[in-house]
Amino acid sequence: MSVKGPRSAFSGGSEPLEPLGSKDIKQAVKSGQFGAQLENLEAAANAQQSGETTAAQSQTLDGLRSIASANDLSTPTQALAAVRQSAKFMIKSRVGDKYQDNRTVSDLVEDLSSYIAADPFLQRKLLKILQRLKEK
Repeated sequence: MSVKGPRSAFSGGSEPLEPLGSKDIKQAVKSGQFGAQLENLEAAANAQQSGETTAAQSQTLDGLRSIASANDLSTPTQALAAVRQSAKFMIKSRVGDKYQDNRTVSDLVEDLSSYIAADPFLQRKLLKILQRLKEK
């Protein structure tokens, strides 16, 4: 299974993602595809004002917006907790229904969330998205 990127290098949109299995998720994060999805999500956050987002993007943005509004992003500990919670939310939203209750997948989601929160690039990107969503 592959993650579908933008149709064009100059396009801000992307096609909706299919639910991923645990191996696909781990590979997506390790290969940098999670960062690319953050780029797409950031573009979707900008496009949401004009109503140009897909249903999947809107659902993800709504979830991230609720996480942003529930945390004080100006304090480092709450900002880090919000980034980790957001990463977990995004990963779990891509896990197929048949894997949701699997203990191994749950452990993998926790590990990947920690990995994303510890990566300086991904952490900054996700925090920037959360701050932008909190402003709106």
